[in-house]
Amino acid sequence: DKDDSTKIIYQPPKSLLVACQQIVDCLIEHLLQLEETNTDGTGSSQRILACLATLHLFAKIRPQLLVNHAL
Repeated sequence: DKDDSTKIIYQPPKSLLVACQQIVDCLIEHLLQLEETNTDGTGSSQRILACLATLHLFAKIRPQLLVNHAL
C-alpha cells in the first residue's frame, strides 16, 4: 500500500482518447438502430448484447466517454 503521492498518473495520448470517443459514439448509434429495428430475432439480441458488453468495458476504463450520451 503506497501513498497516492507515489502513484504515477497516466494520461493517454489525445489521439487515443479521440479514437475511443469515436468508437463509443458509433456503438451508441448502432445500439439505438438495433433497438429501433428489433424484430425479436436472436441475431439482433446478440448484437445488442455485444454492443452493451463493449460499452460496459469502455465505461469501466473511462466513464467520461459515455457522459455525452447520458444527457
